[in-house]
Amino acid sequence: MISPGNLRARRAVIAFLWLSAVVTIVYWVVFFSSGEVHLENGMYTRMNAAMAGEVVINLWCVSLGPFLLVYFWRHRRDLKTA
Repeated sequence: MISPGNLRARRAVIAFLWLSAVVTIVYWVVFFSSGEVHLENGMYTRMNAAMAGEVVINLWCVSLGPFLLVYFWRHRRDLKTA
């Protein structure tokens, strides 16, 4: 059984991890859209096949990555016994 103090600590760690994940994603969005990386030289303003492919890769990673993290975290005990 989980004690109330341990439960409180666990919730604090979970809240911290969620906060750090959100801050990281916000940082990436601001950094990549600020013009410091690709927008500075106009790479995304000329949407050709190469840039469309890069956009697809970026969206795939941003959407699939968190899903895989959640999936494997929830099934970590099953995977450990396999």
